[in-house]
Amino acid sequence: MPIENGGISVMSVGRTSGSFNRVQEGNAENKLSFSSERFDRIGESIYIYGKFDFNMSRQFERSWSDVLETYNSDPYIYGSSLKGKYDYQKFNLFAKIATKEIKRFTFGTQISYTVSDFSRLKDPRSRDCLADYSIIPSTTYRLNKTQIIGLNLKYRHRKEKTPSVMTVQTDPNMKYYTYTGMENVEGKTGGYSSFKREFVNDIFGIGFDYNFRSGKLNSLNSITFDSEKENIWGTNKQSPGNYKEKVYAFSSYNTYKSEKALHSLEINAKISDGKANEFRQELISKTDTATGITSQYWNTLFIYKGRYTVSMNNILAHYRRYSLKNENKYNSYIGAMAQYSSFNNQYNLPVSSLKVSNLSGGIEGGIKLLGIKSHSLWFESQASYMHVLNAEMSLSNSSSDYAKQVLIPDMEYYNSSCVRANASLQYVFPLKFKSSNNTGYIKLWGENTWAKSSREKRSIFLSIGIYTD
Repeated sequence: MPIENGGISVMSVGRTSGSFNRVQEGNAENKLSFSSERFDRIGESIYIYGKFDFNMSRQFERSWSDVLETYNSDPYIYGSSLKGKYDYQKFNLFAKIATKEIKRFTFGTQISYTVSDFSRLKDPRSRDCLADYSIIPSTTYRLNKTQIIGLNLKYRHRKEKTPSVMTVQTDPNMKYYTYTGMENVEGKTGGYSSFKREFVNDIFGIGFDYNFRSGKLNSLNSITFDSEKENIWGTNKQSPGNYKEKVYAFSSYNTYKSEKALHSLEINAKISDGKANEFRQELISKTDTATGITSQYWNTLFIYKGRYTVSMNNILAHYRRYSLKNENKYNSYIGAMAQYSSFNNQYNLPVSSLKVSNLSGGIEGGIKLLGIKSHSLWFESQASYMHVLNAEMSLSNSSSDYAKQVLIPDMEYYNSSCVRANASLQYVFPLKFKSSNNTGYIKLWGENTWAKSSREKRSIFLSIGIYTD
């Protein structure tokens, strides 16, 4: 079917705050974002899509984590127990190119490149830098008029680095902490002075797609598998260990179009299994007798295989019914969703674990309140309830600083079932620039989460966007 050229640019500003959060997340965040994306066709046989994203934010009262990925991942992270502000900036470039069908085949490639900076603004001052890029070549083959199969391969390289940690003032009692999983942390007084660390991650993946189209039914189903290995390096290539993870995922996107409605059903499932090997190392120094130069390196004496493990499961089902005003436009929709998620973090020898699972369900709806020529006013809302099925923690050492200040306080968060509701109002209007006819919009969005013990979280965002031909 024909695909029209077009693009959209959006700028958003907002704030999230409240008491329903974990210690390492902070209690508030101001955000600003800009994105611009466009689809174009080159000639009769090449399709291209490009997107640029810029995000910046400031987090408040955050502590115990100076890295981007804090939860359910590599345990060898680090941070300060002192609460402070953090600034975050991220740039992302994303592109796709694909061919029109050539003798039943199509070919395409997806490329993305991301850089970010995450800086702590209070002593001890860390600066975490990220470079992340990926390439996904793919092909499809049309079996017949109703069925298409696809294959894609994936390579992703991710490098996150903290080259140094600095201080403006001198505090002889200031500690810096490094972690190995659960409550097992090491806090060194002045440990920030010579600290540096980097995470180097390589991810390989494969995916299979199946698309079925027949009359009013369209179904796209995908199965993917990713395997990753992350090495962690410090001074002189010292390493506390490495982390390996396997991710299995399934997705199904289905639409059915009747005379008066469009029905959509989305199903996603994801299983992740990770394990960290912990190293015991010694520093070896060697002096060249001829030159007098001393060199140093770390020698691995012993490897604790699978000393820390992470498992995650997530299943989501989302249904929507769009009421069609005419063949391709709708003026309202209703929907429902259900989700199950769980994770299990375990440190072995001695055994400590954190297990959490929950079940969520919700409803949603949207309606066009006003439609006059090219002007329209939309209202959308969603309400959901998350029920905690299980939240339990077992610690071999509950007296450590990390256990008392992070893990034990976080259990109130994990044990809290909550109600979440959001609503948005969007005004769409025409924009004319010389000979081009574009469309602009202004959108106000707000969300509130209520949990037990009067804990809550509030978010509000304002977005301005423009659709271009």
